[in-house]
Amino acid sequence: MNHSPDILLNIIRALQLDESEHKYLFDLTEPKPAASSAPPENKRTDSRVLQRWVDQMRYRSFITSEGTDLLAWNQSAKLIVADFSRLPEGERYMLNTTFLDSDYRERLVNWEDFARYSEAWVRTHMEQVRQNPVHMERFEHLKRESEWFRR
Repeated sequence: MNHSPDILLNIIRALQLDESEHKYLFDLTEPKPAASSAPPENKRTDSRVLQRWVDQMRYRSFITSEGTDLLAWNQSAKLIVADFSRLPEGERYMLNTTFLDSDYRERLVNWEDFARYSEAWVRTHMEQVRQNPVHMERFEHLKRESEWFRR
């Protein structure tokens, strides 16, 4: 993805980001190799920054990683989308919510369309994560637990 530096600078000003957050935002927008493995353990995302971003949103907002791990969410997302905080940390990823949370399925008007989109995304993303045992275990778990995902 190619992002305009002017747009990023406007976001930085609007969110009143400090220098380290400014650098982090620009780092997020740099292209990464497609076949990258899991990030090194010592390079974890600062969840406080992400949480500050979503807390400033007036509408339901949440941030996920490429593997759909839920990294931050605001109160609106908790009330309208799903109460992600009630999930055990290892099960806090959007694919899990999409295919295994029956309450979410009933609340989402276009759930089948979203599920098809999610399934297509998984197929596309699978080649990139095939070497990651966490993602493969999640994939197998969804196949075991969700009839819709198996189809």
